[in-house]
Amino acid sequence: MLGKSAMKIIFFTIKHIIISVLLMTSAIAATPGSVFCWGSNQFGLLGTWKKDSEGKHGGSGYNQIALSAPAREVAVGMTHACALLENGEVHCWGRNSYGQLGNQLNNGTSIESYKPLKVDGLPSKATSIKAGYEHTCALLDTGESYCWGLNSSGQLGSGVNDFQFINYTPQKVQGLNNKIKQLTLGQSHTCALLETGEVYCWGLNKNGQLGSERNYETYEPADTPV
Repeated sequence: MLGKSAMKIIFFTIKHIIISVLLMTSAIAATPGSVFCWGSNQFGLLGTWKKDSEGKHGGSGYNQIALSAPAREVAVGMTHACALLENGEVHCWGRNSYGQLGNQLNNGTSIESYKPLKVDGLPSKATSIKAGYEHTCALLDTGESYCWGLNSSGQLGSGVNDFQFINYTPQKVQGLNNKIKQLTLGQSHTCALLETGEVYCWGLNKNGQLGSERNYETYEPADTPV
């Protein structure tokens, strides 16, 4: 039974959904491949192709995202959203101040997009996508993972510690010898479940989010004792 604080979503009649929510916006990938968003339109989170002066859709309003192919999965970050299409492409929209869209808009001079943009530089088809606060990762059909966006704590897993915090193009996750089965992203860290059953995490470890006793960030995957 729904509690008093829950509200039923009444504008969908669908067979299958993948739901992704974060602070300001919610999204649904619904059979047969449509994506719907509602909530705040700040930074273009609703993918409306135009700037909403009020920065939000009120009440029960929602927007269907115009995509070039049906969607399989959707992921929502703090100020951006992405959809995985059936053809293996990843398209993102919203804020791009840290490169979280995976597309260097106008050579980095544009910080937001109100329409979906294809992620540049993925070497093969994506099979899953996940979004953190300001970074995004894709699992590829090769079992590898590529991440892009903010790398302030090493959350991209690229092994780079040169204060290059902004990455507009996907960076390969380094240091893994086995294929990745599943990914999950936090605010400033990332974890991967490997086909061997091992779990590796990287990024910020201030509160022990990497599952180790280290009190510092890790710029490439580290084995988590589980």
